[in-house]
Amino acid sequence: MSCDNCQHLKIASFCYKELVSKWNNIYHPMSITEGYQNRYIRESHKSGKPFGETKMRFIYCDMGLLNRFYVVRGSKTVRAKASLSHCSSYK
Repeated sequence: MSCDNCQHLKIASFCYKELVSKWNNIYHPMSITEGYQNRYIRESHKSGKPFGETKMRFIYCDMGLLNRFYVVRGSKTVRAKASLSHCSSYK
């Protein structure tokens, strides 16, 4: 089963500081991995924007059932699969 039509699946743009804040709201006490910061650094260099002003679009589960935030490129979203046995939206 896919999360494509779930009301808790969100798409939003975040700078790194906003992403960390959102991550902490959803996944606390699990810390964000350094891979996200590395992606922002690469995107910052690629776009020529300062690190603090670089924004990226992500798709994520507002309920925290997905284990990460997925980068959205262009108009296509990642077809994320969750462990839906604990998801109230599918019960």
